[in-house]
Amino acid sequence: MGFLLSFLFLVLCMFPAFASGNVVVNEIAWMGTTNSASDEWIELYSTDTADLTDWHLITEDGAMDIALSGSITAGGYVLIERTDDTTVPDISADIIAPFGSGLSNNGEVLILKNSSGTEVDKVHTESPPVGEGWPAGDNITKETMQKSGGAWITAMATPKAANISAGSSKNNLETDEENEIDSGSGGGDPEYIPPEKLPRIKTDAGEDQTAAVGEQVQFRAHAWGLDDKALENARYVWNFGDGATHEGQNVGYAYMFPGTYMARLMVSSGKYSAFDDLRVLVQKNTVMISEVMPGAAGWIELQNAGNKSIHLGGWILETTTSRFIFPLGTIMAPNSFAVLSAQTTRVVPNGAGDRVYLFYPNGTYANGFQYVFEAPQGKSVSNNAGVSVFTEPTPGNSNKLVLTQQIVFVPIVSKSPVTEQKTKQQPQLVILEQEEPVDGSNTRDSSGDLIFQSATLTDAPPLSKMDREAIWFGGSLIAGGFAAVGVVLFRRRRSSMSDTIL
Repeated sequence: MGFLLSFLFLVLCMFPAFASGNVVVNEIAWMGTTNSASDEWIELYSTDTADLTDWHLITEDGAMDIALSGSITAGGYVLIERTDDTTVPDISADIIAPFGSGLSNNGEVLILKNSSGTEVDKVHTESPPVGEGWPAGDNITKETMQKSGGAWITAMATPKAANISAGSSKNNLETDEENEIDSGSGGGDPEYIPPEKLPRIKTDAGEDQTAAVGEQVQFRAHAWGLDDKALENARYVWNFGDGATHEGQNVGYAYMFPGTYMARLMVSSGKYSAFDDLRVLVQKNTVMISEVMPGAAGWIELQNAGNKSIHLGGWILETTTSRFIFPLGTIMAPNSFAVLSAQTTRVVPNGAGDRVYLFYPNGTYANGFQYVFEAPQGKSVSNNAGVSVFTEPTPGNSNKLVLTQQIVFVPIVSKSPVTEQKTKQQPQLVILEQEEPVDGSNTRDSSGDLIFQSATLTDAPPLSKMDREAIWFGGSLIAGGFAAVGVVLFRRRRSSMSDTIL
């Protein structure tokens, strides 16, 4: 009997510690992750062992109701992930739930209730007012909302691990083990240490940059540990300020629209983290295809009309049949020309007509033009305010757009070496010495400037006498055929009517 009473007393003493416990909402990723805004998660922490069966984590408006289960150990964590177990990489979820319609970025009131329906913990805001914003967390950097002491702070995510200390902030990093929150204290009240006395790692995102639309900007990161030595095995996350993010210490990125962007570098190593910002001024593209010399021994000339160097690494130069990708590190000087030999690039424009286009690294069109007529011998095709014209070659220099010769279409007639009969060939471009009429017609416009011969648009040559006779003959045959068909149909119809009368 005495043994039984002792056993019951022992069970009664142990059960309350397992049934209740100091369980709190410890960390909230209401903003999701860099992969998806829907990758939300919530972390619970307890100083004591507790049974979570029939517990509920709800929002005050009733949109979310998560039924908890299992137990939590003293100093342990419970990770609740939304929808699936891929929200937090490499860390398994303890509970997976749909989170209703998700956690609103404008704020929520979370209530944790035990199995008897008693409120155990409540997450709300004091300033700003409840429902008008979360007290911590950053939707841009994806830093989470973490409990530290009696307050909420913004810091790099720490799922199922000790939160950042109360002395840390978004701009300053975690303390060392001596000042860190004890793994058994969760949201407890650690001793406050002034931020300026906290050990921290450091990072540098580099100087502000200026780039052109489509130019691949090179981002280079540096980080140093507590001993001021280069940090190894750190995680580098770049936020380019236009909605795109990328991981890696050294990365390249091209902005597709002009503007001023604030890029942020976030570095984390173990329980330490840091960030640094830089400004990127993106201007309109200033690189264009200026002149093309067709043929296997030809070339393509680029012009940078801007006042800064442009990095062309990854850009694409393309004709109808060939393509060239600029290697990384290709720099074009400001206010300059660059001539690309066909022997080097293997991009050979066709002398009988072709297109020459320049694309950004992502395949978006940047600049170019096309010509549809055969280039005269020794002539290049130049870009004249968006219209391609035949000109004297000027590789590496400004286009020579003053014509000394007039280019016209004329029919060429030659004798066959066998039959000695005249045969008509296709119209070809020939060059005639320019003879300006007295009244200046056809060679100058109203302002007196020379009229250039376009390589893309021109009037078709007039029909010859033979062409006109062929058209009349063909038309006569077609008309006669229609007349014959009409006569046959008329006679059949008349014969049918006669048979009916008889």
